[in-house]
Amino acid sequence: MLNGIDPDFIVSFTILPLTNVYRSLGKQVVIETDLTNGVDRTAESPSLLALGHSITEDTVQKVYRRYAVSIARLAAPAYLGLASETNLIRLAASPAVYAAVVRMTNDAAADIRNAGNATPLYIS
Repeated sequence: MLNGIDPDFIVSFTILPLTNVYRSLGKQVVIETDLTNGVDRTAESPSLLALGHSITEDTVQKVYRRYAVSIARLAAPAYLGLASETNLIRLAASPAVYAAVVRMTNDAAADIRNAGNATPLYIS
């Protein structure tokens, strides 16, 4: 998405088909985003770092916020998690990365609400 691909496009072709399958099976859909490295909470996403970027950058945070709004609007999950394992991130990652996670999730929550979406939001 940093290269200009619309988050709606990504959600429509990656998340939405899977959520539709689960709904067709009568399942409740819960989606949780992961802002850091899901394997190593001391680090950021390897693919993001390989691009020379960090979640501490405003540009990256804005892309995440647009992505979160797209997920809430298009996939319409029963619940949307905006960050994963935040206590581990607070303890293991740099203070700057933890601060970025806090800012990104708060800003994304505000964006989702400002878009008129009432999906229940959470962090883990």
